[in-house]
Amino acid sequence: MSRRCGLEPAQYDTSTLTDEVSGYGLAAVMTGRTAIEPLSQSFFFDSVESQNKIKFVKRGGSPAVAIDCKTTLEGAQ
Repeated sequence: MSRRCGLEPAQYDTSTLTDEVSGYGLAAVMTGRTAIEPLSQSFFFDSVESQNKIKFVKRGGSPAVAIDCKTTLEGAQ
């Protein structure tokens, strides 16, 4: 899908996606984001932009960062 939208492989990362989709049809012309949304909901992944690359990340993995709630609340006062 990313290639169909004109992206080169260096511009996106799908390395954490392991589910296989044997076929996926598009019934109408739509944006890449709209086309990927049903797949994201069915296979539990999100897309994020980081370091000028679109990364597709599986949900439910280890957290990337732990945020201390106490520190966050102190900053709000």
